[in-house]
Amino acid sequence: MRHSLDPTGERWIPGLFDPRVEDEHIARYDFACRHAAGLDVLDAACGSGAGTRLLASQGNAKSVLGLDIDEDAVSYASEHYAAPSVTFRTTPLEELALDACVDLVVSFETIEHVHSPEVVLARFHRALRPNGLLILSTPNRLVTSPRADSIADQPENRFHLREYTARELTKLAVDSNFNVLTTAGQRFRLRSSRGSANWLLDRLRGATGRRPDYQSPPEVRVRRWLVPRTIVIVARRVG
Repeated sequence: MRHSLDPTGERWIPGLFDPRVEDEHIARYDFACRHAAGLDVLDAACGSGAGTRLLASQGNAKSVLGLDIDEDAVSYASEHYAAPSVTFRTTPLEELALDACVDLVVSFETIEHVHSPEVVLARFHRALRPNGLLILSTPNRLVTSPRADSIADQPENRFHLREYTARELTKLAVDSNFNVLTTAGQRFRLRSSRGSANWLLDRLRGATGRRPDYQSPPEVRVRRWLVPRTIVIVARRVG
């Protein structure tokens, strides 16, 4: 039986995304792959399973468990991205009940969707072995919802419950007993509520022979003076 997923734009399905957005998803998993070799990995909210498979094949993880709340997503992942070292399972992250059995938790573009982020991070903490790593990404409210003044404001994306700044995401991780080692991002921009400053920046980049930001490489990197569209943190379990 063949399974399909509705392309809402919130779940990466290879070949059905805007190539620019697909490149961003691949770049995040490429970044995670650098930390995965020889480890037991949890891919939390794995969606289609394409990234889960990358962690095993490209990242050389010892094992990868892909979890998603959506049964259709898990069925699709099992059909399209199965591998000897990869397992898929349907589980709401708030109900995750794993005890010290993985070395790395990867959770991309997820925390903005959950009702109880503190509960989810506590579940990740419980699932990790001592000194285990968490790699977490989320849209940066300063760029994706620039008219939202606080975390309590409704994001512009109707699928998101809340969006974070880098400082807010760091605080959430620290309050959940993680030590944030790296704060990085993708698609760096100026902060501009109307977008005019970023339009001007792209024009200036083009005039100097450089590509506009929306066409720039999507790799995860650290930039001190610009604001990332997507925040990526690497944090170590404490305790």
